[in-house]
Amino acid sequence: METAPNPIDIIETYFGAELKPDTLSEFDGVDPERWVDFSKHYLAVMESGFAGAYLDAQAAPTHAVRLYFEPSFDRDWARALEERFAETPLLGYRAFLPKDHRITREQVSAFLNPLKKHLLLADSVFIKDNFYHGFDMVADSVSRDRWRADPNVVSLVEMSIARIRAYLPILAELRDLIRSNALVFMPYYITPTFPYANVPPRLKAHVERLRIVDASREIWKNGISGHEFDKVLVPWLNARLLGLDPVYLTDTMARIGGTLSFEGDAPAPAPNDLLSVSILPFGGPGEIDLDTLWKMRRNESVFAHVRLLTAQCKKHLEDNLGQGATPKAANALSKQFLLDHLASLPTQKVISFAEKPSVSLVWRTALAVATLGTSEIVGPLASAVLDSSVGKAALSRLSPERRAIAYLNAAL
Repeated sequence: METAPNPIDIIETYFGAELKPDTLSEFDGVDPERWVDFSKHYLAVMESGFAGAYLDAQAAPTHAVRLYFEPSFDRDWARALEERFAETPLLGYRAFLPKDHRITREQVSAFLNPLKKHLLLADSVFIKDNFYHGFDMVADSVSRDRWRADPNVVSLVEMSIARIRAYLPILAELRDLIRSNALVFMPYYITPTFPYANVPPRLKAHVERLRIVDASREIWKNGISGHEFDKVLVPWLNARLLGLDPVYLTDTMARIGGTLSFEGDAPAPAPNDLLSVSILPFGGPGEIDLDTLWKMRRNESVFAHVRLLTAQCKKHLEDNLGQGATPKAANALSKQFLLDHLASLPTQKVISFAEKPSVSLVWRTALAVATLGTSEIVGPLASAVLDSSVGKAALSRLSPERRAIAYLNAAL
């Protein structure tokens, strides 16, 4: 069977062992030479298989939203993260090597925080393969048979192996998202502009097809410097040539990127940026936890509605929240948006009177799940009810759209 070009499948196929939190000890006794071999195998699988598996336009689902974070802007992403999030090995430039190897699911969930709301808006989120970046020099240039002869190469190999080992617990916790193609670790060397952070001459013909459409005459009225324009053009150009949807550093850049198109192309989807998705209140004052995020994504028919409703809710908030609005106001407006949408759906009978053994609190909350999408459940009780056996039974009978509303409402 051909190995899928993602970190989980490559590791599991090569070592013949599942990569899960409770199986990490199986990788403890791997000798250095085998790690060197693995690094070269990883590179070979990605080079030969990634483009065909992820970038073939005909293979992508119709109307799929596939968000792309420009890898050459890794330092810019790291600086932008400082505004709201802690440093993460998933986005930015630092090779990850923790002082404490006992990484918990909660820590990995925090690493994913900058991307969680993007993962509600997109079918797939493409990020730089920082896992590979930790051992790329070994994969590319170290000889398996001669690396011990040079102390400098020995140091490089030992550090690279330490980075691989440090990343394994992170990959194990993200296993479901990676294998479902929700989170895609993309080789940075596959981008059309690689290895440059600007547009190389070989892409001149594509730049000549570039057109700017600003019907409102508002977005470009103040102009933009050449340096800042490159930071809009590079992710836009790479994304378009790869068949992906670019994410920008700021909302201003996103609006400028939204005016770009190739001559003769159909209008592109509305652009996204790193921080403006924080307007969405799902997850409360923190972020959605990893388990809740996976519940929303694991059923494709439910997630299709989660994605659509999240995008509509974001637009609703942007259109109706005033300057300086509080998180409480965003929460209330989102809750009302979901209730209004629920009210527009045809009535669905989920639990009959004969099925109710008693009028207990549990069954009343189950009925609230079934009919109101958890709107009658207060605060932290919502997620707990969805996890209860009765809540799950009621939820399983809902239409995918009602289930999506229930999950989003429980995340408020």
